[in-house]
Amino acid sequence: MGKQIKENIVFLPGLLCDKNLFDFQIRLFEKNFNCFVPEYPNSTKLNSIVDSVIKEIPFKEYHLICLSMGGYLAFELMKIQLKKIKKIALLNTKIREDTDEEKQKRIKFINASLSNSRFYPISKVVISTLIGRSSQNNIKLIKQIREMAARVGKEKYISHQKAILDRKLDIDYFKKIKKNFLIIGGDEDMITPKDDALFLSKIFKDSKLIIIKKCGHLSSMEKPLLTYKYLKEFLNPMR
Repeated sequence: MGKQIKENIVFLPGLLCDKNLFDFQIRLFEKNFNCFVPEYPNSTKLNSIVDSVIKEIPFKEYHLICLSMGGYLAFELMKIQLKKIKKIALLNTKIREDTDEEKQKRIKFINASLSNSRFYPISKVVISTLIGRSSQNNIKLIKQIREMAARVGKEKYISHQKAILDRKLDIDYFKKIKKNFLIIGGDEDMITPKDDALFLSKIFKDSKLIIIKKCGHLSSMEKPLLTYKYLKEFLNPMR
């Protein structure tokens, strides 16, 4: 038998996250897939970030796995490279613009970061909304989340918050997309609640919806093995 040709996966991390968001899944997927995680530029425009991501992607075609802000980028990427994208997994994200309340929260976080010389975005209050109740005392997990945020840094955090504030969506366009989607939400996700996951499944008709129990906004880190299991079954049920 000839050598099996590996398929490709592009992972798009969320706000204040880097490749470590998917570290567990990548280590397992690398046996059978080529995996790539782009580094987002310091830009206040979502389109500019997407343009940079496109230039970085080394594959002619690929599966897409994204979480939170990564989903926002994926929606823009679909408009440009839909033919190159095979299957799409949307984790803890939403296909709607921010509400006025959510916009005010972003502006508040931006202003707080600008006014403080010390960059400490992952406070106890933020942790309480970022991860599920069962993970609140997971010291190792919280340390990993804070280390990611530190690596991304203050400048990119502010820029990316501004980029998210400006995003616009044409829901009718996405309703026409005929691709296989996996939609994962957490039943304790306070940032993109399970209603957002349910709405995604209504927009993308050819989709499978999974709500992970006792899981908050960072499914890939809170429930790494379970998330990998669902992704593996979705990308290649026979492998």
